[in-house]
Amino acid sequence: MHGHTPQKNAVGFTESNFSFAETDFLSPVKTVATPAICLESPSKWTSKAFTVQFTRDQLDLLLQSASGSGKATYGLYLYMCTYTRAANATTEVPKRPICVEYPTKLAVYVNAKPISAIDVHKATTVRHPLNLSEHLNKVTNQPNNISITYSTHGRWVSSLILTKELTFQTISSEIRKTNFVTAESVRQKFFRTNLGGDDDDDLISTGALVSLKCPLGLCRINTPTRSKYCQHSQCFDCETFLQLNKRGSTWKCPVCSVAVKSWRELIVDGYFEGILQGTSQNDDQVYIESNGDWKKKDVAETTDVDAREPSSRTKSRPLEVSLIDDSATSDNDGPSRQSTSRNKRRRTEVIDLTLDSDSEND
Repeated sequence: MHGHTPQKNAVGFTESNFSFAETDFLSPVKTVATPAICLESPSKWTSKAFTVQFTRDQLDLLLQSASGSGKATYGLYLYMCTYTRAANATTEVPKRPICVEYPTKLAVYVNAKPISAIDVHKATTVRHPLNLSEHLNKVTNQPNNISITYSTHGRWVSSLILTKELTFQTISSEIRKTNFVTAESVRQKFFRTNLGGDDDDDLISTGALVSLKCPLGLCRINTPTRSKYCQHSQCFDCETFLQLNKRGSTWKCPVCSVAVKSWRELIVDGYFEGILQGTSQNDDQVYIESNGDWKKKDVAETTDVDAREPSSRTKSRPLEVSLIDDSATSDNDGPSRQSTSRNKRRRTEVIDLTLDSDSEND
């Protein structure tokens, strides 16, 4: 049997002086139950109970999410942290949102049904709060009974928060809105132009082929993105990066492996976007000069061949062959033959080895 502890409210913890931080894809909106203290219970499992009844507006948000209307989605999430962290947050200046943490021994039930997606056994700090939306009663005037069962050293604070779920499209639009870098700024940072910065180590000193395909999804880049800390012009696709990292990847740049702490460190590259707009879906690479000018790969290859051909002709020299002209040689034997041989005339013919066989026949 699990012990049951009467709920003790976390006195002094309010939305004005105590808040949880946004995570990669979630933004806390409204606390729907008073934060509660989970008392220390190292030797036995103990339960903390909540009863939640949504307002009409809150239900509308939850139902809107379930309908798949394409609008912003919302869910009910369990946020927890240690009591010490919560208490410190109420007094510190400036205020800093709290990162979510959980006890290592934890089970959660919504309307007597277990929440299956709980993985907090290896470490207390996790990237996402727990989603409780699956078994909620989303009807008017029908309460939801939520139970937290735990065993832990130390005290914890728990809170049930209506949370906005950020879609990949929403995040991509937000990055474009707040972190768009113009083509001129990219040129100034990476390429040797007359805009200045010739002594910058980040400048690209030679031309290179650059892929228009995302190194993660191997498809053409739609929204060209990289970390603001990346020291290269190669981009990856924003939504592909977000999708892979939501499934628990490493949050690193696929080009240079620099750590990406949050999608808020990503930028949309206006220079690279201009290249995408100036090429077709069939183009998968472009050649970028050291000054930032670029050409399609096939155009660059044709230009390179044309530039090499005159040089190869100049390096090929005609072969000179000396021939003996026997027309002045006498048929008579005798002393005069030796003298005549010394007076034979040399005739020089020039053979151009750069000509092909068709030219020789002409």
